[in-house]
Amino acid sequence: MAKALAISIGLTESCKSGFALGRNSQFLANRREPGSVRSLYREFAYDPPQLLAIGRCLRDSAAMREFAKALLKTLKVSLQRRSNWLRAFSEAVKYREDATKHISPELGLELTRLILAVFDEEVRRRKAKYIFRHSCVSIVYLLGIRRYDDTYLAPDSDLANRVKASFRYAKKLAEDGELQMVGGMVNLPKALNDLILYIDRQGGPVPIIATVD
Repeated sequence: MAKALAISIGLTESCKSGFALGRNSQFLANRREPGSVRSLYREFAYDPPQLLAIGRCLRDSAAMREFAKALLKTLKVSLQRRSNWLRAFSEAVKYREDATKHISPELGLELTRLILAVFDEEVRRRKAKYIFRHSCVSIVYLLGIRRYDDTYLAPDSDLANRVKASFRYAKKLAEDGELQMVGGMVNLPKALNDLILYIDRQGGPVPIIATVD
């Protein structure tokens, strides 16, 4: 199944036989070949759950770059209904040690700006649920670009200050009990403070939880 999925998006080397893709992978495995991961923008312009299989499947860091580009194009069309896109991307950058190796600083910054807009909209709606969570994770784990370019998202840059201000505002709302949270949410004020520390280079390297192949 993993091989069929890889072939269907033109990324045979990025998936490994036997990797558990979950129940959504059959949809992708049965599709006609769309050409490459770039076609994700056309194939999955909305937000189907089948995208989650891709987030769990991608291994090759060059393929991750193409997925990042597809996400960027999708967010430029609309910031609405992007939960599965953001979940798939956040899981891929969180669990792959070299996920950001081929994501350029320029691409990372552009993604961060748009994902921050998604995050801000969730905060405006007072919702600290799944999109809120996936947005936070995506922004922070894109800091992995610093392994390859130490100048990425400098702590005193305008964009870094905007991200930190948004996180601080959400932290204050959480402390005041003004955010609707899903069950099982971590200590949100502390988590947001930790994310701010990572941006400021005060929290150590961003942790990577690598998958077992």
